[in-house]
Amino acid sequence: MSRSASNDRLLGLSRLSARAQLGDNAVILASPNQNLPEPTIGCITCFDSDSFASLEILYADILWAECLAADDSDISPQVELTYVGSELRVYKCVLSIDTLPGSKDAATQILARAYRHEMHRKRFLVIINPHGGQGNAENLYNEQCKPLLQAAHVSVDVIKTTYQGHATAIVADLPLSQYDVIVCASGDGIPHEVVNGMRSRKDYVAAFNRWTVAQLPCGSGNAMAASCLGTVRPGAATLALLKAQERRVDLMGVSQAGQPPKLSFLSQTYGVIACSDICTEFLRFMGAVRFDLGVLYQVVRRSKFPCEISIKYACETKEGVSEFYSQRKGENPEDVDVSSKNFQLRFPDVEAPVPEDWTVVDPQVTANLGIFYSGKMPYVADGVQFFPAALPDDGTIDIVVTDARDPFTKTAAYLTRVGSGGHFDFSEVHYAKAEAFRLTPRLRDSVISVDGENFPFQALQVEVLKGVCKTLLKDGEFAETRNL
Repeated sequence: MSRSASNDRLLGLSRLSARAQLGDNAVILASPNQNLPEPTIGCITCFDSDSFASLEILYADILWAECLAADDSDISPQVELTYVGSELRVYKCVLSIDTLPGSKDAATQILARAYRHEMHRKRFLVIINPHGGQGNAENLYNEQCKPLLQAAHVSVDVIKTTYQGHATAIVADLPLSQYDVIVCASGDGIPHEVVNGMRSRKDYVAAFNRWTVAQLPCGSGNAMAASCLGTVRPGAATLALLKAQERRVDLMGVSQAGQPPKLSFLSQTYGVIACSDICTEFLRFMGAVRFDLGVLYQVVRRSKFPCEISIKYACETKEGVSEFYSQRKGENPEDVDVSSKNFQLRFPDVEAPVPEDWTVVDPQVTANLGIFYSGKMPYVADGVQFFPAALPDDGTIDIVVTDARDPFTKTAAYLTRVGSGGHFDFSEVHYAKAEAFRLTPRLRDSVISVDGENFPFQALQVEVLKGVCKTLLKDGEFAETRNL
């Protein structure tokens, strides 16, 4: 029986309606194999014990379990279960659970199986950007995320941002021991502010060793949730977050002359993608379609974005990327605390000569650049896997480069396939992995975007900072992408 069908029928269970036992993956209701009467909405219906079919509630769907006061009868202990049913609504039922003599109480056993990574014991700080998601972020959190967090009995405090950069200031002054997880109920701008707020602290090393950073997708761009939790639906992401595994991921150090170094968790871009994002901010009321219109406009115009690019390659060819990905995917390294050395930039300053072991990208291509896009997470938006070979902590940055001279039909073909990662197969798309790169724009004026934020239009150098940040990953891995 499907999860939703099973859970919907469980809505009618009463305190004395069924006996159950603990299975490997679910609480199993075992009774004679007959159809379960349909419940009456709005009341609890009692059924005869012989009328139940075999049903189950997956541990993955259980938010809470609590033993009820026992009486003097010899029936099995009664447990009130709180779980997620169809349409991600929260439901409750009471079951008599069969347990082994001398074992822990049934509720304790259920919670241990429902929360293998003990996320329900963590203390959460939720930072909401009320302006995110076209001004709908707070409503999304209150209506779709908050009920699940409350049902899971998680300790949650909420702060709403009031200005750009507020999340950076919040995290910079936050008492270190007060929280375990910083949850960004927002788009991708707040996670960017949070990691940079952590880095600005005097005790930044302790902050990165203590705090886990996650996203509940309540904004316009929700790449972090798409990549880490496998969904951009706020309710589904909340459930995934509660069940997720903590894991260290790479960040990127971004350097520009005259600017303090910044951290980037997601991406850097110059060219068609950057212009289509930053230059269409005035169309934000249109939602995601504004970006599509921006890309179409730039591609039809065959806009060129001349620059110079030098790369410290880890894998220069797609064959090398595929082999690297196959070897490293599925690795689950130990969670080892970081030190200040992990945040030190290894390569010469952005104004210094390019190191000799870096490769200069073909000047014929960079003089006619269409897209430069680099990133650490596979999804840059809902259903857009621009970096299908990205891995959480492989010590590399994925890079995509295209030439504006490509025929319109070819450009349109590979851009329409980024949702499936199919652009990887086009010879016109250069896909590589790098330890670092330097990009120097040769236009008088345009835009450079880092994590979706507008950065100074000048040369930038980026290098990977391996495993410095903790986040929450569904099943301990990035969301699935295409096979390479």
